[in-house]
Amino acid sequence: MSFNLLWGERLGRTYPRATDLGKVKYWIRLLAIYPVPLIELSQSKLKEKLNRGDMSQETYKNVCRWKEEVGISLSDDLEYKYLLENIGVINSIRLDPQVDPYVPLGGTGPPLQAILRNRKTNPLMYCLSNHGYTLLEFLDKGRTADFEYYLFWLILR
Repeated sequence: MSFNLLWGERLGRTYPRATDLGKVKYWIRLLAIYPVPLIELSQSKLKEKLNRGDMSQETYKNVCRWKEEVGISLSDDLEYKYLLENIGVINSIRLDPQVDPYVPLGGTGPPLQAILRNRKTNPLMYCLSNHGYTLLEFLDKGRTADFEYYLFWLILR
């Protein structure tokens, strides 16, 4: 990554917009369990689906409650996805239509099919990269300083 990740333009966006790097740990812990469609879980996408009638009010509330429980209920939630992707902490893979729709979000949430109803495309799922697993290992071992140093190094490189 270049210096532009922090202060300039990259792919037409200004970085960073993720305002609290302390929240990165919630995203890493979630993505260590099972790949998650981060774009589909964004607050703006969920509201759009609710307004179009592609999602019930009950499902919307259940997904929002689950996001709050796992610590990713933020108004700028997609900004964390962009940050983690650009510093190489997460990778994208295609949804497996035979398995993924039936798996609960993050292992504890509503089934993925609840938010993908009436979906014509195959959304991207996000999982940890090798760097992501290194950060997870630091978290699991209580090595907070190493977690912060490694995250800082990923941002600077």
